[in-house]
Amino acid sequence: MLLNKLIRSNFLQSTVNFFPTFHRTATVKNESGFSDKEVEQFKIIFDKFDCEEKGSLDRWQFNTFIVATMGRKLNAVDLYRIFKRIDADKDEKIQFGELVSHLAKRLSKPAEEEVRRAFNIFDKDNDGRVTLSETRLALLFLGQDYGNPRVRNVFIRLDEDNDGEINFKDFNKLLKDERRTQTSDS
Repeated sequence: MLLNKLIRSNFLQSTVNFFPTFHRTATVKNESGFSDKEVEQFKIIFDKFDCEEKGSLDRWQFNTFIVATMGRKLNAVDLYRIFKRIDADKDEKIQFGELVSHLAKRLSKPAEEEVRRAFNIFDKDNDGRVTLSETRLALLFLGQDYGNPRVRNVFIRLDEDNDGEINFKDFNKLLKDERRTQTSDS
C-alpha cells in the first residue's frame, strides 16, 4: 500500500511538473519571435542549470547560469538587479518563459533611432552614405580590426549597386543579419 502511494505520488508529481513546462515552452514559441529550434536550444541550456527539475532557477542557479553562459561572474548587486528584472511574477524564481521573454526583449530589433545613431558614427561626412574608408575609420575608432578582409567582403555584399557606398537601408539590413547570426550561433 505504501509502495502504491509512492508510485502514484511520483507519477502525479512528474505529471504536474511536465505540463507547466510544456505549456510554458509552447507559449514562449508563439510570443518570443524565436524559432522553435532556438527555443529548444534555450530549454536544453536552461534545464542544465535547473538542478532540482522544478522548471525554475533560484538566485544561486541563475548565478551559475550567468557564469557558464556569459563567462563572467556578477557582483551581488548586479546579480540581484538582473534577477529582479527577469523575475516578472516576483516569486523569487526565474521560470523558463520569463528568461526567454527577457532574451526576446534584449535581442529584439533595435529602435530605428539607435540604428540611425550607429549609422552616423560610420557616416563621417553626413551625406547619408557610408564608404569603405569611412567604415574602416569608424572601426579603427571603435577599436575593431578594420583591416580584416571580412569587412571588405561584407561591404561589397551590401553595396548592391556597386557604387562604393552603403545607404541607411543597407546598413540596417547588415545589423539585422548580424543579430540573426549572433542568436543562431548561441
